[in-house]
Amino acid sequence: MSAERGSVEDDGLCIPDVGAWGLEKYEIVAFFDRVFSKAMKKKRELAYVDLFSGAGYSRIKGTPRIVKGSPLLALDVPDQFSKYVFCEENPALMDSLKHRVLRDYSNADVTFLLGDCNQNAQRIVDSIPIGQVSRKHLTFCFVDPFGVHFAWSTILELASACQQIDLLVLLALEMDVRRNEVIYVEGKSGHVDDLLDDPGWRDRWSAAKARRVKFARFVAEEFAAKMFSLGYLRPTDWAMKPITTGDKTVPLYHLAFFSRHELGYKFWKQALKYRSKQGSLDLRLA
Repeated sequence: MSAERGSVEDDGLCIPDVGAWGLEKYEIVAFFDRVFSKAMKKKRELAYVDLFSGAGYSRIKGTPRIVKGSPLLALDVPDQFSKYVFCEENPALMDSLKHRVLRDYSNADVTFLLGDCNQNAQRIVDSIPIGQVSRKHLTFCFVDPFGVHFAWSTILELASACQQIDLLVLLALEMDVRRNEVIYVEGKSGHVDDLLDDPGWRDRWSAAKARRVKFARFVAEEFAAKMFSLGYLRPTDWAMKPITTGDKTVPLYHLAFFSRHELGYKFWKQALKYRSKQGSLDLRLA
C-alpha cells in the first residue's frame, strides 16, 4: 500500500489514530481480500465479516496521512463479496463507518451491527447468508481487536454455525499478553480467561513456565490448539505472521490465519509472498 495509492482525504468524520505498523497489516489484509474474492467468487456465495470494524478510515499516528481500514478495503475489491457484516461497539465509529459505506459503496449489501461482538455472536451468524443450495457459502472473518479483547465463545459460535468460514485473527501477543502477564496470571483481568475459555490454563502455564516457555508463546499455542480442535487444518509450515515496529525489530502482534481447507492457506501464502517471514511465530512443534 504505497503512499500514492493508499491515502485518502479527511472527510470530516471520525478518524481514529493507529500506529505506523498498521500499514503492513492493512496491506496484507487488502491483498488477501482480493486473492480470496477473485478465486472464489464464481464458485461460492461469499460473505465478509469484520468483528472490530472501526470507522473505516484510520490516521497514522503522528502524521497527517489517512488510510482506509479493513471494512473499506474489503469493499474495494474488484470482485465484491455478496454480503458484508460490520460489527463495532463504539457508536461514533459506527456512525462514521456507516456514512462512508453508504456514501461510497451504496451498491454493496451491508449489515451494520452496533455493539460488542462477544455479546452479539448470534446476530452475526443470523446476518451471514447460507447461500443457494447449489452454491455453498464461504465466509471470511477478520478479528482485529486492540488487545486480546475477544471471547472464545464468539469464535466457537461462528465456526460451529458456519462450517465454511476462514478466520484471520490478530493476537496482541506482545502489545497486550506479554506486557500484562502478571495481571492475567493473577486473575486481575479476564481477557485471557475469555480468550481461552478454560479454567485449567493457569495450571498448564505453570508447567510451561517451568520449561522456560514465554507467556506470549504459551497463549498463542493454547489458542491455536483450540482452533485446530474445531477442524481447522494445521499445515506443516503453519506460522503466525508478525507485525513489527517501524524499524522492523520488535514484534507487536501476530496475524494468525485459520482455514478448514488447504486452498485457504494457499491464498494466505500468496498474500504473504512478497513479505519476509523472518520472525514468524512457528508453532509446528507446539
